[in-house]
Amino acid sequence: MFSAGGILGTIVFGYIGDKYGRKPSFFLCWFVQLSFGIATAFAPNFISFTVFRFIFGSTIPAIYQTPYVLAVELVALDMHLLVSSLIWVFFSAGYMLLPLIAWATKAWRLTTFYTAAPMAIIYFFFW
Repeated sequence: MFSAGGILGTIVFGYIGDKYGRKPSFFLCWFVQLSFGIATAFAPNFISFTVFRFIFGSTIPAIYQTPYVLAVELVALDMHLLVSSLIWVFFSAGYMLLPLIAWATKAWRLTTFYTAAPMAIIYFFFW
């Protein structure tokens, strides 16, 4: 369901990004991801868990691609390869930390909360 949400999100957030711009689209994705990421940690049953993950998953393509495109556009042409590589190195490092976080928390609800809550920091970059 998580990946299926990405298919819908690509269409919806792609349209929003084209119509209103990348920044509003990115911060809408951010808000949805923060809200439903934390809501997942408090899901009372499997149905709500699945719905929350579907909605959370709808933001994934846009939340990753928008900053990537902006970063590559902001650097000189000869730096595109370096910037692209560094972005994906940190992306991969984050995924490699996930098992450590899961091991340290030992509960899926805490793991979900601890991986979603840091998204709140991005709020301070809105302006």
